[in-house]
Amino acid sequence: MIYFLIFIFVEVMVSSWFAGYLGGFVTFLELIVSAVVGIYLLQGVQYSISSKLNDLRQGQIEAKDILKYSMGSGFGAVLLMAPGFFTDIVGILLQFNFILVIIGRVFANKAINTRTFRYNEKNYNKKEKNDEKIIDVEVIDDSRGIGTD
Repeated sequence: MIYFLIFIFVEVMVSSWFAGYLGGFVTFLELIVSAVVGIYLLQGVQYSISSKLNDLRQGQIEAKDILKYSMGSGFGAVLLMAPGFFTDIVGILLQFNFILVIIGRVFANKAINTRTFRYNEKNYNKKEKNDEKIIDVEVIDDSRGIGTD
């Protein structure tokens, strides 16, 4: 949730700065043009996936590359369709493969770091201070209702 709020804040700040610098009409044109370009790029993703599947059959690429590059381009196209300058900048950057490689390495390192986490015996089996005050209760549903004896 905090990342979403940060994203919205950055989007509003960047968009208001660009709108103040460029003016209202140019900002409106940029929103329309970026949406049209996003739709065009999203339609091109299916052809990209098709050509990558052919490359996979020929053994030129690995299966994970199809997902990585096609998903990145598709997500970038969707971001271009969304209104705002920050999303447009990120959407354009996601169209370049070297950016996707950098992002893939960052997330791969995070995945490796999360897999090496170990539970500490002291923290995992920690007893609560007031365990003796816990009462186990069973609730029985009385479906007869009130006054149906």
